Amino acid sequence: MRKNVRKQAATIMLVFAFALIICGAVSAADTPTTTNSGSSTLSSAASSTPTTDVSTSRSDGISRSDNNKIENNFIFANGNNGISVSDSEDTNIEDNTIFANGDNGISVSDSEDTNIEDNTVTGNGDNGINVEDSTFTNIEDNNVIANGDSGNGINVEDSAFTNIEDNTVIANEDNGINVEDSLFTNIEDNTVIGNGDNGINVEDSAFTNIEDNFIFANEDNGINVEDSAFTEIEDNTVIGNGDNGINVEDSAFTEIEDNTVIGNGDNGINVEDSAFTEIEDNFIFANEDNGINVEDSLFTNIEDNNVIGNGDNGINVEDSAFTNIEDNFIFANEDNGINVEDSLFTNIEDNFIFANEDNGINVEDSLFTNIEDNNVIGNGDNGINVEDSLFTNIEDNNVIGNGDNGINVEDSAFTNIEDNFIFANEDDGISLEDSLFTNIEDNFIFANEDDGISLEDSAFTNIEDNFIFANEDDGISLYGSNFNLIADNFIFANEDNGISLYGSNFNAILLNNIFANEDNGISLYGSNFNAILLNNIFANEDNGISLYGSDDNAILLNNIFANGHDGIGIYGSEALIFANGDDEVNVRSDDNQIGKEFIFGNRNDGISVYRTDGTEIEEKFIFANGDDGVGVYRSDDTEIENCFIFANENDGVSVYGSDDTKIKNSFIFANEDDGVSVYGSDDTEIKNSFIFANEDEGVLV
Repeated sequence: MRKNVRKQAATIMLVFAFALIICGAVSAADTPTTTNSGSSTLSSAASSTPTTDVSTSRSDGISRSDNNKIENNFIFANGNNGISVSDSEDTNIEDNTIFANGDNGISVSDSEDTNIEDNTVTGNGDNGINVEDSTFTNIEDNNVIANGDSGNGINVEDSAFTNIEDNTVIANEDNGINVEDSLFTNIEDNTVIGNGDNGINVEDSAFTNIEDNFIFANEDNGINVEDSAFTEIEDNTVIGNGDNGINVEDSAFTEIEDNTVIGNGDNGINVEDSAFTEIEDNFIFANEDNGINVEDSLFTNIEDNNVIGNGDNGINVEDSAFTNIEDNFIFANEDNGINVEDSLFTNIEDNFIFANEDNGINVEDSLFTNIEDNNVIGNGDNGINVEDSLFTNIEDNNVIGNGDNGINVEDSAFTNIEDNFIFANEDDGISLEDSLFTNIEDNFIFANEDDGISLEDSAFTNIEDNFIFANEDDGISLYGSNFNLIADNFIFANEDNGISLYGSNFNAILLNNIFANEDNGISLYGSNFNAILLNNIFANEDNGISLYGSDDNAILLNNIFANGHDGIGIYGSEALIFANGDDEVNVRSDDNQIGKEFIFGNRNDGISVYRTDGTEIEEKFIFANGDDGVGVYRSDDTEIENCFIFANENDGVSVYGSDDTKIKNSFIFANEDDGVSVYGSDDTEIKNSFIFANEDEGVLV
């Protein structure tokens, strides 16, 4: 369709030109016509009509002239070039109409100080204007339209100090403006529309300035730079081109600054196999693929851009190293806000990333990525997603209201998640899956719709000094995760457990403040060989600590008080498996050690042991609980030793249906019922204890 438009434009221009020729011939009937066949100056300063018609020549219309002026001519239908200037200096080519010549409209070669200005160049067989092996050429205010079966509107090769300014370059067969193997070219304030290849093409050139051009609806890239160095692309408007708005390949030291890049058929800005590229202060909107795409490149700086509403990622970086993505506004792109894949040493800093349809920031298969000081808000999937990556730093970000997890890390190692504000995300605040050696520290995590922090099949995680509250599930949840440390956190007012372990072993939970959660302070389900040490666990609505089907755990030196049910509840429990009728399966929590706690003010028992064998309760202060100090129910081989058990509202120690219970070296006093009550239990041993001042029996068997 664009080719038809160009052909129609060419036809119109030709008809218009012939009409002007006829009118000119009539008005100049009394004026002699001069044909230049050698070196001469052609000028008509006193007349607005052309002084020279040059037509139907077998070769060039005008050629080989020094210090000449070629002005106000109609030059058409010559077999080769309309105007040819070779080995010349100080040539002025101005106000000519040049059309339908067999080769170039204007050709300049091996010349210096040529001025090509205010010409209309249309319908020529090759390039509209062609400059080769020349210096200090000025190409200004020309209309260059519909030239070439395979030619460019303006073509510059092997030249230096060329100025291409204020031209209208429309519907040429190949590139609108083409610069090859040239130095110090300025391309400024041109209108470049509807050309068959790139709007502006620069290859194998250096020190090219492309500035303030309007580049629209070209079939390939709006601006294309290849194998070039020190190119400046600034303040251009690049709209609706068929491929990339701006494309840079195999180039170095390119600056892309203050451009408006809208609605192009591929990426807004594309950089491939290049180094030291600056992409700064551009407005990049509604391109069909990525807003900015960087591939196989080094030392790219992407800064202060507005990247909005593009069809894929806002910014995409692949197979690249040392990329800086900073201070960008990235909004409403159809995939990720920022996507980094297979890359090294990427810095993502101080960006505002909002309402993208997938992740705000996505990092895959990458090393040494820094994600810092970003605002990541309201994206459709995770706020920050890291997969299959190593040595990622996620620090000081605001991650708010994203559609999945605030921060999601999968299949990764050596990730640092520190000092982030993570609020109101639709799933977990922080989620880890299949990851190793993750540090989660000093984060503020609240009001997320699932867990504050979730670990699944992850190990060697450090969760330390976080403030975790008012999440809609657990504060911290571990599922199938081993060898993790949870220390020095404030975990409160979460809608389920403060900390939950499910099928997780060899974890350490210490020095946390866990309070006012709506279920248990700490819950272990099917989890073994964990250490719960030196925590303050209070005012949770169910148990302070609940163990269900969990063996060989050590619970030592905790302060457990004012919880809504038991201080510590240890349950074998009976679970019903309905898939096979009404068979009962006993789930036991055996061989746990509980020592050196202050357990007081809990609504029910201080410690409750139910259907659990081999529990050791040592060196406890258990007092002022709402039921028994220690309740042992249908559990065997329980040892209670060196405890102070007093001022509980029922028995100090109650043993029911349990065998081989040993109570040694304990002080049991001032309880409101019996000191020790044993019912339906065999082989109970009460030894070396002080049992006094209880309101009912000291020992009831």
